[in-house]
Amino acid sequence: MTYQPHNLVARKIVLDNLSILLADPDAREVFDEPPLVVYRRAKNICDMLVCSRISASDDSGTRPCRIRRCKTCTYVSQSRGVFTIADSFTCTSRNLIYAIVCKRCDMVYIGETDSNLATRFSKHLRHVQNGVHKPFALHFRSSGHQGCTDMEVLGLRSSRGGAKLRFD
Repeated sequence: MTYQPHNLVARKIVLDNLSILLADPDAREVFDEPPLVVYRRAKNICDMLVCSRISASDDSGTRPCRIRRCKTCTYVSQSRGVFTIADSFTCTSRNLIYAIVCKRCDMVYIGETDSNLATRFSKHLRHVQNGVHKPFALHFRSSGHQGCTDMEVLGLRSSRGGAKLRFD
């Protein structure tokens, strides 16, 4: 109950009639100790004027940067199904861990870059288009795939300070 000076009477009433409660066997099981009467703080003017809760904005995920000449924007994945992403990214985001997903077979390539996502992804696109002999490029050029059109990219996590992550 909210603290008010006249509510002190309620505490006295509960403690004065405790003997009646303890006389009942069922109530005695509930009240094995005397009940504690506590008060919550009443709202003050600060509580009424200021909201201290941070609203949960849904900015997480990867969004196209919408720069006119950006070739990466068309490949940015808008799906939220497989990965839980806490950070917010665009094609211009730097120092991040990213994923490239094959839309045909759900193969996922995880990479990390110190440069921005668009620059790094452009290198991957060129590797696929030019037939560079690397496993990533070979996958998207293999039978049943249509090259770069099967690719989606999304940021997964910021790698703060550009430090490469080490896996044991």
